Amino acid sequence: RIASLLELGAGFNGELTGRENVYLNAAILGLTRRETERYFDDIVAFAELEPFIDNQVKHYSSGQYVRLGFAVAVHVDPDILLVDEVLAVGDESFQRKCLAKIAEFQERGCTILFVTHALDLVPRICGRAVVLDHGRVLHDGDPVEATERLRTLLGTAADQSGGGAVLGADRPRFARIRLFDPTTGVHKGHFSIGEPLAVDFDVAAPAGSPPVSVRLAVTGPADVPLWVMDSDPLVFG
Repeated sequence: RIASLLELGAGFNGELTGRENVYLNAAILGLTRRETERYFDDIVAFAELEPFIDNQVKHYSSGQYVRLGFAVAVHVDPDILLVDEVLAVGDESFQRKCLAKIAEFQERGCTILFVTHALDLVPRICGRAVVLDHGRVLHDGDPVEATERLRTLLGTAADQSGGGAVLGADRPRFARIRLFDPTTGVHKGHFSIGEPLAVDFDVAAPAGSPPVSVRLAVTGPADVPLWVMDSDPLVFG
């Protein structure tokens, strides 16, 4: 039996109550009515929706909606579980409950395919990780190494120099970095949405050093890049 946590609440009908949607969604995921009846109280308790279970789901918040969808899906008792970017549901206590349920599946020997950009979760959940770049496998193995490989690929690793934290005098290094408003030329440390931003930097290197490029990455939560920009190759005379 295969269960998927892809589009939580897929198949929910907004005009039906939470109770009716549990039966509907469970049927879509392959549970019989008798199995759903056996799991029903556990599903509702897991979703923490006892006071609202007989309300129409069109009146649910988005958090309540996905919590009910998650609760139904994880009670399918699958042999293979497909998870795609759906663990960030609810508050912190509910997220811990979701991760504990995933760990319970693992202890039972369930195979879990976990797709995510939340790199901090990969070593916690996975025993093996694969990094893909435009369909090409860059890494297949240790999950900690995989997260560092992906961060390097995305330009969000702690050290993008290729070496340690201390750079020798014979290696390129930043001599100056400045953020400023390109319309006024004024240096700024804070920019609002919609404001133009320019980055000016100097790179020092011994004469004859091979060309290098500079990558600028702006990241959001969990180090997920919002955008990445590479400079043209810098040639040192």
